[in-house]
Amino acid sequence: PYFEQCLQQFEQAGRLDLVAQFISKLGEVLLQLKEWETLKALAQKSQSLHSEKDFSQQARNFGFLAEVEIEQKNWMKAQQFAMRALHVLDILPPSTLPEEKHRHRAWYLLLLGRSQRHLHQIEAAISSLEAASEDELESNPQVYIEILNELRSIYYYERREYLKAFQLRKVRRSIEQQLGL
Repeated sequence: PYFEQCLQQFEQAGRLDLVAQFISKLGEVLLQLKEWETLKALAQKSQSLHSEKDFSQQARNFGFLAEVEIEQKNWMKAQQFAMRALHVLDILPPSTLPEEKHRHRAWYLLLLGRSQRHLHQIEAAISSLEAASEDELESNPQVYIEILNELRSIYYYERREYLKAFQLRKVRRSIEQQLGL
């Protein structure tokens, strides 16, 4: 509530630049709290606040919307939002920090893989998730663990490759133990 009040104060003061700067942090909080409807409204509002040149924030808004659609089991819309996020991320200027671009790219690929799995596009889902898992452990271990969980689930339930699923689970548990999760 304090974060929302802060953004409202910035908005009332006419400081839309500050609202645009901090609104994504509120989106991350709402994502953690699983406040889906509020997150959806915030992402839509954020789209109108950011200029067309703020590609990073546009991609994050599409990522938030994809998360909401996944939660509501609207797989096609989730896939479209994840693909839009990846497209916007691909046109980011070279001045953007590579690690930030890479970290968010893995999240969008995870969202894309989840939606593809539920749309029965299994090979595409595996491809998206494997692309997301490349070097993701160092930059964001939580996302990496989610990627491993999703891959394990696909190999176990959809492809019936139990050994591969077991190996992924073993890797995941090892990482969780190393990180104390």
